[in-house]
Amino acid sequence: MRKSEVKPIFNQSFADLMQLGDKADDLMERDAVELLPYGVDATFRSETATLTQDLKDFPTDEELQGAAAEQTEIKNESADVVKVLIRSVMVRAKNAFGESSAKYRRFGTKGLDELTDNDLLKCGKRVVRIATLFQVPLAAKGLTVAMITDLSDKAVIFDNAIDAQDDAIRQRDSATEDRIELGNALYKKIMELFDFGKDYWITRDEAKYNDYVLYDTPPADDLNFDGTIAGGGTVENVIDATEVSEYVTGVQVRIKNTTAGPVIGGLYFYAATNATEGWNGLGQNLNPGQEATITLGAAEYRPYFNIQNQGPNEQSWEVEIL
Repeated sequence: MRKSEVKPIFNQSFADLMQLGDKADDLMERDAVELLPYGVDATFRSETATLTQDLKDFPTDEELQGAAAEQTEIKNESADVVKVLIRSVMVRAKNAFGESSAKYRRFGTKGLDELTDNDLLKCGKRVVRIATLFQVPLAAKGLTVAMITDLSDKAVIFDNAIDAQDDAIRQRDSATEDRIELGNALYKKIMELFDFGKDYWITRDEAKYNDYVLYDTPPADDLNFDGTIAGGGTVENVIDATEVSEYVTGVQVRIKNTTAGPVIGGLYFYAATNATEGWNGLGQNLNPGQEATITLGAAEYRPYFNIQNQGPNEQSWEVEIL
C-alpha cells in the first residue's frame, strides 16, 4: 500500500518548534510539582527533551539540498568528460568513414549536447562497442585501445555519478518526511503538556496560564500580501517562514499577477531557499490577469516565497496563504 504524504500538524517553523521545545522543558522544571498528577514526570520530560534535541540535530533542508547540488555538479562534470571522449572518437570516425556513411551513423551520436543523462550514458557505451568493432580502420586515424578503454571507464564513472545524484535527491525527499514526522511527534508532546498546564493554572494564576497558550490565530489580513515589483529580473521576497508560522509544508498559496494591461514577460511565483534566490522552476509563471493556486508539498516547499519580474516594466501582484 502506498504511503500517504506526511503533512505537518504544526504551524510553526522548525526553528520556532525547537524553541517551543526548550520552553516546554523550562515549564516542566518550574511546574514539576503541579504537573506531576497529570503524568508529567521525569520520563515525560526526558522524552520531550530528546525529541527537541533530535529535531535540532536533524540535517536542515539547506544542507541536504547542498549535498544534492554538489552531486549534480559532479555528474555534470562527468558528463562533459564523456562528451569530450565521444567527440574524440567521432572525429576519427568522420574522417575514416564519412558523416553520411552507415558505419558513422551506427555510432548514434547525433544531438550529443541535447541528450539526457541516461541517453548520454547509453550513447557512450554504444560508442565503445562500435569503436571496438571498427578498431582497425579507426586506428589509421589515431584511435587507440587506450582511448576506447578510457571512454569505457569514464562512462562507468558517469553512471555512478548519476546514481549518486539520484540518491542525494531521494535522501533529501526522505529526510523531509522524517523531519516532519519528528516535528509532529514533538508538537504532540508539547500540546499535551500545554493542555495540562492550562487546566491547572486557569483558575489559579493568569500569568502562568498564559505561559501555556501556544499562539493566537492571526487575523485573515496577516495572510494576504500584495505589492509591486520593478522589472529587469528583480527578485522580491514575499513570505519568510520564520515570520509567518502558517507558511509550512503542504500549504496552499493563491497567486495572482494583478498588473493592468499587457506587458512584456510575466511574473514568476516560487518557493525559494533564501530571500534573494531567483526563479528555480518550482512555482509558476503568470501573465497579467492570471491567477492560480499552488500546493507546496514536501518536494516543492522551501522556507521562502519569492517573486521575480522577468519583464522590463514594473508589475503588481497578490499572494495569499489559504
